[in-house]
This record gives sequence, C-alpha cells and structure tokens, in this order.
Amino acid sequence: MAYIAQQIKTLLNDVIEDLTGQSAAIQDIDTTDLVSMGKAISNMELLEGWYGKLVNRLAKTVYFVRVYDPKRARSILRDEHEYGAFVQKVYYTAPDFVDNPEYGIPSSGSYTQHSPYDVSAVVAVDAKIFGGQGTFALEIIRPVDQIRSAFLSDSEMMRFIDGIYLTIENKLKLAEEALVSTAVCTAMAADINGGNVRNLLTEYNTLHADDTGFTALTAAQALTDADFLKFASKEINQLISYMEDMSTAYNVNGYMTFTDRDNLVVEMLADAAAAFDTYASADTFHNELIALPRYEKVNKWQFTGQTGRGFANLSKIDVIHDDFKTQANPTGKITETGIIAFVHDIEHVAAYFGHRRSWEKYNERDDIYIHGETARKGYAVDLNANGMVFIVKDVTP
Repeated sequence: MAYIAQQIKTLLNDVIEDLTGQSAAIQDIDTTDLVSMGKAISNMELLEGWYGKLVNRLAKTVYFVRVYDPKRARSILRDEHEYGAFVQKVYYTAPDFVDNPEYGIPSSGSYTQHSPYDVSAVVAVDAKIFGGQGTFALEIIRPVDQIRSAFLSDSEMMRFIDGIYLTIENKLKLAEEALVSTAVCTAMAADINGGNVRNLLTEYNTLHADDTGFTALTAAQALTDADFLKFASKEINQLISYMEDMSTAYNVNGYMTFTDRDNLVVEMLADAAAAFDTYASADTFHNELIALPRYEKVNKWQFTGQTGRGFANLSKIDVIHDDFKTQANPTGKITETGIIAFVHDIEHVAAYFGHRRSWEKYNERDDIYIHGETARKGYAVDLNANGMVFIVKDVTP
C-alpha cells in the first residue's frame, strides 16, 4: 500500500532551477503527484500507508496556513489542512423546468388534478475527491566549537549561525513559491488541454483581415501595438464581466456556475502589464484591473531563463500530468508559449494540504548540530470552476 504523499524532491529542484534562472531550457514538470484534478471516491486509495488498515480521513477543520509574502502571496495559498488525506467537494445541478400544472387547461366539463407524488426530478449531486500531495526535506549539519577560531566573540559567531538558519528559511520560502507556481501552471495546462484558451493575436488578425491596407501582426509587434493592446484589454475585461453571469461556457467540465468579482483572480504576466501601461495608454483598463480584489502581477509562469528576461521564456509552461493523457497525447504533456494572462475563479486552483516540521539534534561526540526541515504539500485544480488562459502567439498556417 503506497502513501498518499509522494516524494517530490526532483520536481521541486527542477522547478526552482527553472524559476531562478539556473536552467538553460525549460524542463518538463510532472505534477501528477502534487496537483489533484479530483477523482471519484471509488478511484482513490483510501487506506493509509503505514498499517494499511486505517482509512484516510477527509480533512475538515484543522488546518495550517503560512503566507510566503503578504505583498506577493498568490490567491491559491490560503487554506491548507494539516490533517486528513482528502478534500471532498460537492456540486449541485438543478433539473430542467417543466410545465406549470396550475395552468393546465381542463377538459370540457371536468378537471383532472395532478398528483403531487408524480414529481420525480431531483437536484443532481456529484462529488469529487482531491488528495494529491508531495513531500520533501531539507537537512544540514553545522559545527559548534570547530569555527570559534574564526570569531572574536560569541555574539559575532551567533550572527554567523543566524545566517545559516535564515538561508534555510529562504530556501523553504522559495520552495513554497515554486510549488504555488507549479499548481498554477498545472491549472493553465488543464484549461489549455480542455480548450479554454484564447489566442488574442489570432482573433485580432482575423477581425481585421478584410480591412484595407491591414497587415497581420506578429507576436513581437503586437506587444508594442497600441490598437492590438486596446483590443486585448477589451477582450479580457469583457470576459471578467461575462464570468459574473451563470454559465457553463467558462469551465472545462461545462458546470453551471459563475464567478463574482470577490472570487475572481486575474494573474497578469508582468511583461504584458508593462506593455498595456506603456503602449496602450489604457488607464481605464489598468485602473479597473488593479482595483480587483485579487489582481496579481506575475514576473514569470514557470521559466526565467539564464538571462532573466525574454517574453518567450517568461510566458512559457511545460507540464506533464496523468490526467492529460489520451490516445492522441500519450505522454500527458502540455506545452504553451505566449501566455499573458490567466483569469480564473478562486476555487479553480487551491492549496488544500500543508504541513511543516522542524527538528534538531546535538551530536555530543562530534560537537555538531544536525538540523532538518520536512514539509508536505498538496494542491488541487477544479475543472468545474471557471478559468481562461489568454495567449499572444504566432500561429504557422
């Protein structure tokens, strides 16, 4: 019997390399173990991994919340449960309307009553289980007496040792940032895989194809073209409004739902945000975006590149997940470039599980301390919740 939490050190190290400019090319990230897309209860492994006898429990009220940085924390990092193995989400679908029997035309000279017991329609109820989790650790040893000769006082040495622990804390914060990025990239990949993606450049060029003297724009030209950027801002703003209406059009599973502005997340690539501000003079668009409760500017989605710049790098994702596997896509790999914005319901991607533990032991014989940090994280992508990816990408005929 396998544990619900899977080891993700390789994934985490790869993601950090991509985010911090250590890798020369974007790496495939397999998020299957870390990000749950939701499964039927019958498809889940419900027994814990130690004894193989105890049933893993649904997480309820005990949770652990840590915020990486209040100024930059993304909306998915909000409600992590320390206990439990699964989160259950319940969905409701109302039946279709029927004739009002109150206004049934009676037969000549008689009236046949309708039995209230003939009503058979019910509100359909469905449920999904989210339970993907990954675990990792960071371990070091540090000397005590062996480094005293390098300092002139105990307080000076302690400042040095404080730097060691601060470095550990910063690495763990970077890990959390990397995993949040991984979850968001998986959500975008899921929407792209499900067809909830719009290439604004293609739409713009098609719209103006019959205009006299019009020459189709390339992606490089589009991000400095005021008319295109105004078109893009209009389309994004319209979608924000459309998502407020009850609809099945804006989520992959076709679930009847809506996203009000308090529950709307707009993540904008910083390169695109700068283009809107610089070239479009779209003050109204900018002011409306930043006024949203959950407008978040993101420097990159998955990959920085070793130069730390470049729209092609910063706008790219490369995600593998078992739920993306089909006969046409046996690897389950989704790659996309030119992503400028991700507009979604707050329930579309979320942190569901989180636990962190610190430990330290003193080895009297060697006069050293052994320090360790362990963590467990789990994220969920709900395809019943609204989400749309906007890209600006050249398409070869």
